Amino acid sequence: MKRFLASLVAAMIVFIAIVASAQSKPPLRLVQSIPLPDLKEGDFDHFALDLAGKRLFLTAEANNAVVVLDTSANTLIHTIPDLDEPHSMLFLPVAKQLWVIAGGAAKIFNSDTYALTETVKLTEGADSSAYDSAKHLLYVAAGGEDAKMAYSLINIVDTNTRKKVGDIKVDSTNIEAMAIEKKGPGIYANIRDKSLVGVIDREKKGCHFDLASGGASRKHAAHA
Repeated sequence: MKRFLASLVAAMIVFIAIVASAQSKPPLRLVQSIPLPDLKEGDFDHFALDLAGKRLFLTAEANNAVVVLDTSANTLIHTIPDLDEPHSMLFLPVAKQLWVIAGGAAKIFNSDTYALTETVKLTEGADSSAYDSAKHLLYVAAGGEDAKMAYSLINIVDTNTRKKVGDIKVDSTNIEAMAIEKKGPGIYANIRDKSLVGVIDREKKGCHFDLASGGASRKHAAHA
């Protein structure tokens, strides 16, 4: 019992010391602000990072533009204008491509010159996206309430051929963020209108698991 009490006291002393050390550290502080004088009020919807090139791409949705920042100098270096409410992006460094989901399309820009090189037509309401880098497939949530549709479509785009190769129909009018399962066929999707996170099988293109109750229930979405 004495050994147990001694160990417990020692553990408490270590815990208190850690907490005291954490509380003694200063809080986060503002290091620098980057002026963006040409932008009106509005959020940045999505980010994309060029780690090697030290650039950060941001979609200024309300400003219909993509802003490019130099992350080493913390300065604005370029603005891609005239985009219809840009949302998510995909940066492909080897291909030197920046994909921007905007105005019901995937607009492909040369990431060196920022020139528009190609446009891939998508379903109206195209917004969030997730990329399967192993198969070079971009999954884009579209349709739903923004397109005045009673369901959503996940558009599938082959980034090698730059062609839309299929759709997955989902019983939802509002799919927000998505993430690719790295070691399986799933896409995790934030299905906002049903207040749940779903898993959609991107190989079967039709199996939809309801995770709101711990995965106990199962639904099926038709494949279009």
